Amino acid sequence: MKSIRIMIAVLCSVGCAMCARVIPMQQPTVITELRLGDHDAKNEVIVYVSMTCAHCAQFVVEDVKKFCDEHKDCKIILRFVPAGSADLFFMKLIHLAAHSDPVRYHQVYINLMKRYMATLHKVRSPNRARRKELITQRLKERLLAEMKEQMQKDGTAADEKECEKLVNEKFKAIPQEQLDALSGEQLFPTAMAALGFEFTVDDILQAISTERDAYRGVVMRQFTIYRSEIPGDSNEVVLPIIMYGVRQFKTLKEAYEAILKEESPAE
Repeated sequence: MKSIRIMIAVLCSVGCAMCARVIPMQQPTVITELRLGDHDAKNEVIVYVSMTCAHCAQFVVEDVKKFCDEHKDCKIILRFVPAGSADLFFMKLIHLAAHSDPVRYHQVYINLMKRYMATLHKVRSPNRARRKELITQRLKERLLAEMKEQMQKDGTAADEKECEKLVNEKFKAIPQEQLDALSGEQLFPTAMAALGFEFTVDDILQAISTERDAYRGVVMRQFTIYRSEIPGDSNEVVLPIIMYGVRQFKTLKEAYEAILKEESPAE
């Protein structure tokens, strides 16, 4: 379980049988809802999670998947509750990589959560200087890998010294405020997970949100719509939250038992 203070929130979910509801942005659109399970299933359970909560990640990767595999008459709607800049960073990063494709969004999200769980305990460091050193190292490694991949596609030879020179030039072109954000205490664990994944350096840098960010604006507007669906008046919530109708449950099993009880004939 994770207790968080909600700063912003947006509805999203993951699914095998995908159905997406999107909000128009200037381009591209922002996916706000994906469904896991049979689109025609008459019952649905809503689950609120945070992308930077390791417990939530494990819950989605293991429990939610198992539930949908075993209960074909019920779909899951997974809704992300961003607790701060790190959650928003992950959400925008997946958005950029998925290109508004619900199936791709689901794949990237699940794979990233697995990566995040595997690396979270390894990336904590004691001070900012060490964080910046690690971010610099990972960025240069990723830039070099991208450069070699492009050279391979172009059929050109990769000269190590020339590649190193070009990588250093590209790195120097990265604004200092972006490097500071990635090595900051809030974004560092998520940035390290992202740099070890399939995201491009350009996407990682674009995923750093600013107050004028159009994506952030869409997310903030959605928060005003969906916050009322989360039980309680306080900004402090314990995730994941599992809902069936207006009732909250501790487990998916309990929620499903409530569904069965409603469907069974009265004695």
